[in-house]
Amino acid sequence: MRNVILRKLLMASSTVSEKSLAAFRAFAQEKNFAIHDERKIDYGHQFKITNADDVVTVNFYTTGKILVQGKACDLKSEIESWAGQASSPTQTGAARIGTDESGKGDYFGSLVVAAVYADAASEPKLIRLGVKDSKVLSEGRIFELENDVKILCPHAVIEFNPQRYNALFDEMRNMNKVLAHGHATALEKVLDQVSCGLAILDQFGDEKYVKEALLGKGKQIKLEQRPKAESDVAVAAASILARAGFVRSMESLSKLVALDLPKGASDPSIDQVRQKIIKQHGQAMLSKVAKLHFNI
Repeated sequence: MRNVILRKLLMASSTVSEKSLAAFRAFAQEKNFAIHDERKIDYGHQFKITNADDVVTVNFYTTGKILVQGKACDLKSEIESWAGQASSPTQTGAARIGTDESGKGDYFGSLVVAAVYADAASEPKLIRLGVKDSKVLSEGRIFELENDVKILCPHAVIEFNPQRYNALFDEMRNMNKVLAHGHATALEKVLDQVSCGLAILDQFGDEKYVKEALLGKGKQIKLEQRPKAESDVAVAAASILARAGFVRSMESLSKLVALDLPKGASDPSIDQVRQKIIKQHGQAMLSKVAKLHFNI
């Protein structure tokens, strides 16, 4: 398996990921932006994008950097916003544990929290493989990277299935406390594998909740909560493991009720599916597939 990763790293270091280029083409098509020109450049790939009013140049480099050039306009702003999420994380060289979760905003499915340890040795490998915030990756790519991350890095994945989640929420009566419990549990499991003095997590609530939830080794670690923490490769790697776990939970629970469970919490079909579950399987089944505190 490590030889497979080595081959991926050698390929990734000399070319721009075709998956990144395909993701940008799909973004441009979704926004009705026209690709005026596309070509290879030294150490990268270039697009010229237009929306009829303006033209913007977008360069993708083999380093993972995305450079957006052109006069200030709405077109440039939209592409810069996309690029900010899609760009490869910057290297810091610091040893740290990144944590992230998936499923907290979804009525159906588990809450999954993951923690990943990265350091100066693994960080550049993760970046060259294309590890970034799971929100800008396809599900297929997430599952590919999940295996690579698990081979390269000490990690932990904690899944709270809906029954367990509902019991925790009934006990704690606070979403942020439930999240803190999940992040703390994942952190502790990684600290059982490796010594580390720094943890980075996304800003989701008062830091005291996580500190109060930590035990033993976790009490000694420095916590940093950051907005958009997925820009750190350790957190981005954790987001990939968490998302992969959440998607699998949705697939499993969909099979349990023989219905396709929609993601999110605002889709109009969610209440329709909810009613079908109650009608076909009874009220008790709902607690096995859904987070009951949501107002649906």
